[in-house]
Amino acid sequence: MRPHQHSKSSALPHRPWTDDLAIHEFLDSTKASCADRRHRLVLHHVDLGSEIAALAFPNRKDIGQIVEQHVTEDLRGAYTLDDWFKCCDPAVLPAPIGRRIASGEKGIVDLVSARLDPNCRFAVEKVCKFLFSPTQHVSTDHEKSLLVLMNAFGPALVRRLFGPPKDISVGDRAVTVDWAWIAEAVIFTTYGRIFDLGEIVKLWPRESGSSIAAMETGIKNDVS
Repeated sequence: MRPHQHSKSSALPHRPWTDDLAIHEFLDSTKASCADRRHRLVLHHVDLGSEIAALAFPNRKDIGQIVEQHVTEDLRGAYTLDDWFKCCDPAVLPAPIGRRIASGEKGIVDLVSARLDPNCRFAVEKVCKFLFSPTQHVSTDHEKSLLVLMNAFGPALVRRLFGPPKDISVGDRAVTVDWAWIAEAVIFTTYGRIFDLGEIVKLWPRESGSSIAAMETGIKNDVS
């Protein structure tokens, strides 16, 4: 379904469908990085996807309901991130660099912060917390789930959620915080490279809730 179709579906009698359009466009924004319909891996899940959408639209109290309806309409079920990971072989997924990830999220924060002004550490912690959030939504292979956000779409998503570069006042001087650059640094530090989203989604034989045959049929009929 297209964003405007989702919007008309989620609209209420007292609310025009255009009020929901930005939400549905956000959920489908990964398509700009990858035409393969498995781009939905990043935001089409009712748990992590709802959390991310709530960051993007903090004033919408019904965001969870809207995300669930969108996911259900696209995938024919209210699937979670863990459901997505049941559709792939974790053994084929690239792993983070062991020595860098050994201390977990804090270790990556330390490595990235060492390259920046000490007053930027809070920003590195904030970005790391976000990029590590998929690990909270899978039952196994937690480190492999980092790929959901740690790919070429990640910095753009971070900029969308946290904003453009900005100066923060520290005493009598200003320090520039560039959220998207920090995201790039976190991803590169964790993996040694930044994967294209297309590289990642092709490791999933199928979408969550879809058989391979159904997915192949859908690709012919719906490139979204």
